[in-house]
Amino acid sequence: LYINDGIWASLSDSWTGKITLPARFIPDPAIRTRNGDEKNIVPFKVCGATCDSVDILSRPFWLPETVDTGDWIEIGHIGAYSLSLRTRFNGFFPDTFVEVTTPFDEGDAPQGFASLETMAD
Repeated sequence: LYINDGIWASLSDSWTGKITLPARFIPDPAIRTRNGDEKNIVPFKVCGATCDSVDILSRPFWLPETVDTGDWIEIGHIGAYSLSLRTRFNGFFPDTFVEVTTPFDEGDAPQGFASLETMAD
């Protein structure tokens, strides 16, 4: 799964610390027809946008198999250094941010989603 963030951006802690971050799937309401079963939660290898072979998160995100282009994935608990550690590697530097006004609550995520606990390899 390719996302517009990665280890050279605000997810560097998840790579260097080898931690698993909680993720919440937010479907794009414009996508009316989806392939698969939204209740079937599967592991996705998550890759950043830089095309660097290292820009791969060390732990999978457990998401519905129906994930598609245009959907959002909220990544919780990325920490205070997530913005200060990002780089302009390969020309990528986010200049647009989205403020989420409701707190991330792992209780909102379906069972099987990634949590802060480190998953066994």
